[in-house]
Amino acid sequence: MTTVRIDGETGYQLFLRMKYGLSEVKLATGVPVFDALLQGKGVGAGDVVDIFGPPSCGKSQLLMEAICEFIMPKQYKEVKIDGKMGGVVLFDVDGRFSIARQVHILEIKIRQRLHGHIPITDHDCEALIRECLGRLYVTTCMTNAVALASVKDAFKTIPTYSSDDAPVKLVAVDGLCHLQWSDRLETQRGYGGDWIPRICRALKDLQNEHRLMLYVTTNAMTPQAENTGRTAFMGSDWIKSTTYRIGIKSMGDRLLCSLIGCPSVVIQFVISDSGGAIVH
Repeated sequence: MTTVRIDGETGYQLFLRMKYGLSEVKLATGVPVFDALLQGKGVGAGDVVDIFGPPSCGKSQLLMEAICEFIMPKQYKEVKIDGKMGGVVLFDVDGRFSIARQVHILEIKIRQRLHGHIPITDHDCEALIRECLGRLYVTTCMTNAVALASVKDAFKTIPTYSSDDAPVKLVAVDGLCHLQWSDRLETQRGYGGDWIPRICRALKDLQNEHRLMLYVTTNAMTPQAENTGRTAFMGSDWIKSTTYRIGIKSMGDRLLCSLIGCPSVVIQFVISDSGGAIVH
Protein backbone atom coordinates (compact mmCIF):
# COMPACT_ATOMS: atom_id res chain seq x y z
CA MET A 1 0.00 0.00 0.00
CA THR A 2 1.31 3.43 -0.95
CA THR A 3 1.17 6.10 1.72
CA VAL A 4 0.61 9.63 0.43
CA ARG A 5 1.30 12.63 2.64
CA ILE A 6 -1.21 15.44 2.42
CA ASP A 7 0.25 18.87 1.61
CA GLY A 8 1.17 20.68 4.82
CA GLU A 9 0.82 17.54 6.91
CA THR A 10 3.43 16.99 9.63
CA GLY A 11 5.03 13.61 10.29
CA TYR A 12 3.06 13.33 13.52
CA GLN A 13 -0.22 14.04 11.70
CA LEU A 14 0.67 11.43 9.07
CA PHE A 15 1.32 8.94 11.87
CA LEU A 16 -2.10 9.67 13.42
CA ARG A 17 -3.86 9.29 10.11
CA MET A 18 -2.16 5.99 9.31
CA LYS A 19 -2.53 4.55 12.82
CA TYR A 20 -6.14 5.51 13.43
CA GLY A 21 -7.46 5.53 9.89
CA LEU A 22 -8.42 9.19 10.05
CA SER A 23 -9.23 10.47 6.58
CA GLU A 24 -10.12 13.71 4.87
CA VAL A 25 -13.47 12.22 3.78
CA LYS A 26 -16.51 14.18 4.93
CA LEU A 27 -19.14 12.02 6.61
CA ALA A 28 -22.74 12.48 7.67
CA THR A 29 -23.06 13.80 11.22
CA GLY A 30 -25.71 11.25 12.19
CA VAL A 31 -27.84 14.10 13.54
CA PRO A 32 -30.96 14.22 11.32
CA VAL A 33 -31.40 18.00 11.64
CA PHE A 34 -27.78 18.70 10.63
CA ASP A 35 -27.68 16.13 7.82
CA ALA A 36 -30.92 17.43 6.31
CA LEU A 37 -29.50 20.94 6.46
CA LEU A 38 -26.09 20.06 4.96
CA GLN A 39 -27.72 18.07 2.12
CA GLY A 40 -24.95 15.52 1.80
CA LYS A 41 -22.00 17.88 2.30
CA GLY A 42 -20.88 16.08 5.46
CA VAL A 43 -18.29 17.09 8.06
CA GLY A 44 -14.67 16.00 8.13
CA ALA A 45 -11.41 16.44 10.00
CA GLY A 46 -10.47 20.12 10.19
CA ASP A 47 -14.05 21.37 9.87
CA VAL A 48 -15.55 23.81 12.39
CA VAL A 49 -19.31 23.73 13.02
CA ASP A 50 -20.74 26.72 14.88
CA ILE A 51 -24.23 26.05 16.28
CA PHE A 52 -25.61 29.43 17.32
CA GLY A 53 -28.87 30.93 18.45
CA PRO A 54 -30.59 32.56 21.43
CA PRO A 55 -30.61 30.88 24.86
CA SER A 56 -32.78 27.78 25.30
CA CYS A 57 -33.23 27.08 21.60
CA GLY A 58 -31.84 23.53 21.63
CA LYS A 59 -28.17 24.15 20.80
CA SER A 60 -26.81 22.00 23.63
CA GLN A 61 -29.35 19.26 22.92
CA LEU A 62 -28.20 18.97 19.31
CA LEU A 63 -24.58 19.00 20.46
CA MET A 64 -25.31 16.12 22.85
CA GLU A 65 -26.96 14.24 20.01
CA ALA A 66 -23.84 14.73 17.88
CA ILE A 67 -21.64 13.53 20.76
CA CYS A 68 -23.72 10.34 20.98
CA GLU A 69 -23.02 9.62 17.31
CA PHE A 70 -19.27 9.83 17.94
CA ILE A 71 -19.07 7.71 21.09
CA MET A 72 -21.48 4.96 19.98
CA PRO A 73 -19.85 1.82 18.51
CA LYS A 74 -20.13 0.91 14.85
CA GLN A 75 -22.03 -2.22 15.82
CA TYR A 76 -23.38 -4.14 18.81
CA LYS A 77 -22.98 -7.88 18.48
CA GLU A 78 -24.04 -8.52 14.88
CA VAL A 79 -26.22 -5.40 14.51
CA LYS A 80 -24.90 -2.20 12.90
CA ILE A 81 -25.45 0.86 15.07
CA ASP A 82 -23.51 3.17 12.72
CA GLY A 83 -21.74 5.09 15.48
CA LYS A 84 -18.34 6.61 14.72
CA MET A 85 -16.58 4.73 17.56
CA GLY A 86 -14.45 7.73 18.46
CA GLY A 87 -13.44 9.71 21.48
CA VAL A 88 -14.86 13.15 22.26
CA VAL A 89 -13.24 15.90 24.32
CA LEU A 90 -15.91 18.26 25.65
CA PHE A 91 -15.14 21.64 27.19
CA ASP A 92 -18.15 22.73 29.26
CA VAL A 93 -17.61 26.45 29.74
CA ASP A 94 -20.94 27.45 31.24
CA GLY A 95 -21.31 24.60 33.76
CA ARG A 96 -24.61 23.43 32.30
CA PHE A 97 -23.60 20.10 30.80
CA SER A 98 -25.94 17.38 32.10
CA ILE A 99 -24.53 13.87 32.13
CA ALA A 100 -28.03 12.59 32.98
CA ARG A 101 -29.43 14.17 29.80
CA GLN A 102 -26.50 12.80 27.77
CA VAL A 103 -27.15 9.29 29.09
CA HIS A 104 -30.89 9.64 28.38
CA ILE A 105 -30.31 10.58 24.73
CA LEU A 106 -27.68 7.86 24.37
CA GLU A 107 -29.97 5.14 25.76
CA ILE A 108 -32.84 6.09 23.46
CA LYS A 109 -30.56 6.09 20.41
CA ILE A 110 -29.15 2.67 21.29
CA ARG A 111 -32.58 1.14 21.82
CA GLN A 112 -33.93 2.69 18.62
CA ARG A 113 -31.10 1.26 16.52
CA LEU A 114 -31.40 -2.20 18.02
CA HIS A 115 -35.19 -2.29 17.87
CA GLY A 116 -36.43 -4.96 15.50
CA HIS A 117 -33.02 -6.63 15.34
CA ILE A 118 -32.10 -8.07 18.72
CA PRO A 119 -33.46 -7.52 22.24
CA ILE A 120 -31.24 -5.82 24.79
CA THR A 121 -31.71 -6.16 28.53
CA ASP A 122 -31.48 -3.19 30.89
CA HIS A 123 -28.24 -4.65 32.26
CA ASP A 124 -26.66 -4.99 28.81
CA CYS A 125 -27.87 -1.55 27.78
CA GLU A 126 -26.30 -0.01 30.88
CA ALA A 127 -23.04 -1.82 30.13
CA LEU A 128 -23.05 -0.46 26.56
CA ILE A 129 -23.77 3.06 27.82
CA ARG A 130 -20.85 2.81 30.23
CA GLU A 131 -18.63 1.69 27.37
CA CYS A 132 -19.73 4.68 25.28
CA LEU A 133 -19.23 7.14 28.14
CA GLY A 134 -15.70 5.81 28.52
CA ARG A 135 -14.95 7.60 25.25
CA LEU A 136 -16.27 10.98 26.48
CA TYR A 137 -13.84 13.26 28.32
CA VAL A 138 -15.46 16.30 29.96
CA THR A 139 -13.63 19.32 31.31
CA THR A 140 -15.53 22.09 33.10
CA CYS A 141 -13.75 25.41 32.64
CA MET A 142 -15.86 28.39 33.62
CA THR A 143 -13.14 31.06 33.54
CA ASN A 144 -11.05 32.27 30.62
CA ALA A 145 -7.75 31.31 32.23
CA VAL A 146 -8.91 27.77 33.05
CA ALA A 147 -10.39 27.36 29.57
CA LEU A 148 -7.15 28.38 27.85
CA ALA A 149 -5.05 26.17 30.13
CA SER A 150 -7.41 23.22 29.56
CA VAL A 151 -7.25 23.54 25.77
CA LYS A 152 -3.46 23.74 25.85
CA ASP A 153 -3.29 20.76 28.20
CA ALA A 154 -5.37 18.75 25.71
CA PHE A 155 -2.40 18.78 23.31
CA LYS A 156 -0.78 16.28 25.68
CA THR A 157 -3.83 14.39 26.91
CA ILE A 158 -5.58 13.62 23.62
CA PRO A 159 -2.95 11.04 22.56
CA THR A 160 -3.46 9.27 25.91
CA TYR A 161 -7.24 9.26 25.41
CA SER A 162 -7.00 7.70 21.94
CA SER A 163 -6.83 3.96 21.45
CA ASP A 164 -6.29 1.81 18.37
CA ASP A 165 -10.03 1.18 17.95
CA ALA A 166 -11.37 4.52 19.25
CA PRO A 167 -9.26 7.58 18.42
CA VAL A 168 -10.41 10.99 19.58
CA LYS A 169 -12.27 12.49 16.61
CA LEU A 170 -14.19 15.45 18.01
CA VAL A 171 -13.54 18.47 20.21
CA ALA A 172 -16.78 20.07 21.41
CA VAL A 173 -17.24 23.36 23.25
CA ASP A 174 -20.61 24.09 24.84
CA GLY A 175 -21.39 27.71 25.68
CA LEU A 176 -18.31 29.49 24.35
CA CYS A 177 -20.08 32.86 24.58
CA HIS A 178 -20.10 32.51 28.36
CA LEU A 179 -16.36 33.21 28.18
CA GLN A 180 -16.90 36.00 25.65
CA TRP A 181 -18.94 37.97 28.18
CA SER A 182 -16.30 37.40 30.87
CA ASP A 183 -13.66 38.60 28.44
CA ARG A 184 -15.58 41.79 27.67
CA LEU A 185 -16.15 42.48 31.36
CA GLU A 186 -12.43 42.08 32.15
CA THR A 187 -11.54 44.41 29.26
CA GLN A 188 -13.98 47.09 30.47
CA ARG A 189 -12.51 46.89 33.96
CA GLY A 190 -8.97 47.19 32.66
CA TYR A 191 -7.90 43.65 33.58
CA GLY A 192 -6.48 42.80 30.17
CA GLY A 193 -9.08 40.74 28.35
CA ASP A 194 -8.29 39.38 24.88
CA TRP A 195 -8.85 35.84 26.12
CA ILE A 196 -11.36 34.74 23.49
CA PRO A 197 -9.04 35.20 20.47
CA ARG A 198 -6.34 33.25 22.32
CA ILE A 199 -8.76 30.45 23.25
CA CYS A 200 -10.06 30.25 19.67
CA ARG A 201 -6.51 30.10 18.28
CA ALA A 202 -5.64 27.35 20.76
CA LEU A 203 -8.74 25.37 19.75
CA LYS A 204 -7.83 25.66 16.06
CA ASP A 205 -4.22 24.66 16.77
CA LEU A 206 -5.45 21.67 18.77
CA GLN A 207 -7.83 20.70 16.00
CA ASN A 208 -5.18 21.00 13.28
CA GLU A 209 -2.52 19.15 15.28
CA HIS A 210 -4.71 16.10 15.85
CA ARG A 211 -6.90 16.37 12.72
CA LEU A 212 -10.15 16.68 14.64
CA MET A 213 -13.61 18.04 14.02
CA LEU A 214 -14.69 20.99 16.17
CA TYR A 215 -18.32 21.59 17.20
CA VAL A 216 -19.09 24.75 19.17
CA THR A 217 -22.29 26.28 20.52
CA THR A 218 -22.45 30.07 20.69
CA ASN A 219 -25.11 32.70 21.25
CA ALA A 220 -26.56 34.93 18.54
CA MET A 221 -27.23 38.63 18.86
CA THR A 222 -30.82 39.49 19.75
CA PRO A 223 -32.96 40.83 16.86
CA GLN A 224 -32.91 44.31 18.44
CA ALA A 225 -29.12 44.33 18.56
CA GLU A 226 -28.68 43.09 15.00
CA ASN A 227 -29.70 46.51 13.69
CA THR A 228 -27.09 48.42 15.69
CA GLY A 229 -24.20 47.61 13.38
CA ARG A 230 -22.43 45.50 16.01
CA THR A 231 -20.89 42.19 15.04
CA ALA A 232 -22.04 38.84 16.40
CA PHE A 233 -20.89 37.85 19.88
CA MET A 234 -17.84 35.91 18.66
CA GLY A 235 -16.62 38.51 16.19
CA SER A 236 -15.61 38.37 12.54
CA ASP A 237 -12.36 36.40 13.05
CA TRP A 238 -14.26 33.51 14.60
CA ILE A 239 -16.90 33.59 11.87
CA LYS A 240 -14.22 33.41 9.16
CA SER A 241 -12.70 30.31 10.80
CA THR A 242 -15.95 28.30 10.69
CA THR A 243 -16.83 25.78 7.97
CA TYR A 244 -20.55 25.72 8.72
CA ARG A 245 -22.61 28.18 10.76
CA ILE A 246 -25.92 26.65 11.77
CA GLY A 247 -28.43 29.20 13.05
CA ILE A 248 -31.38 28.26 15.23
CA LYS A 249 -34.37 30.38 16.20
CA SER A 250 -37.79 29.66 17.66
CA MET A 251 -41.07 30.02 15.83
CA GLY A 252 -43.99 29.28 18.11
CA ASP A 253 -43.78 25.69 19.30
CA ARG A 254 -41.18 24.82 16.66
CA LEU A 255 -37.56 25.64 15.99
CA LEU A 256 -36.10 26.75 12.68
CA CYS A 257 -32.61 25.69 11.65
CA SER A 258 -30.77 27.26 8.71
CA LEU A 259 -27.31 27.12 7.20
CA ILE A 260 -25.75 30.57 6.93
CA GLY A 261 -24.87 31.22 3.32
CA CYS A 262 -27.63 28.91 2.10
CA PRO A 263 -30.86 30.68 3.11
CA SER A 264 -33.04 28.57 0.82
CA VAL A 265 -32.72 25.52 3.10
CA VAL A 266 -34.65 25.77 6.39
CA ILE A 267 -35.39 22.79 8.62
CA GLN A 268 -38.24 22.84 11.13
CA PHE A 269 -37.76 20.67 14.19
CA VAL A 270 -38.70 20.14 17.82
CA ILE A 271 -36.63 18.83 20.71
CA SER A 272 -37.55 15.24 21.49
CA ASP A 273 -36.24 12.66 23.96
CA SER A 274 -33.53 11.62 21.51
CA GLY A 275 -32.55 15.14 20.41
CA GLY A 276 -33.90 17.06 17.42
CA ALA A 277 -36.90 15.63 15.56
CA ILE A 278 -37.63 17.04 12.09
CA VAL A 279 -41.16 18.31 11.52
CA HIS A 280 -42.43 17.93 7.95
